[in-house]
Amino acid sequence: MNEKMRRGRFIVALFVFVGGFYLLLSSMMEGGKYFLTVDEAVAAPVTHRPVRIVGKVVKGSWERTQGSQRHFFQLEGQKERIKIAFTGSMPDTFTEGFEVTAEGKLSSEGVLDASEISAKCPSKYKGEPAEEIRHQATQP
Repeated sequence: MNEKMRRGRFIVALFVFVGGFYLLLSSMMEGGKYFLTVDEAVAAPVTHRPVRIVGKVVKGSWERTQGSQRHFFQLEGQKERIKIAFTGSMPDTFTEGFEVTAEGKLSSEGVLDASEISAKCPSKYKGEPAEEIRHQATQP
């Protein structure tokens, strides 16, 4: 009987381990977001799950709907462009011509309906020395 109990415990432990591993793996697959460049998003659109797309904001493409927080702009990659629609407050560091990450779902028309926009600080990528940035910050 001692041998049967050990075998039974082993089988139960094995089922618990396999079940836990399956739940962990499936939750990682379902909850994950694809991180794509603009060129990748245009070449192979992912419409069945949320994505993050990184690219530069096309200069002159940012449009705001008067009286609302609805924004439209385009991101560009090496070769392609993609349209972004976003409702909400834009980050203070959002600037045309600089890199942005937009997170949301791609429509079948190829427009990203963004739920979140993250912008990098432009001054960090201009190659200016820290002293020049401090000097600019103190100017009125």
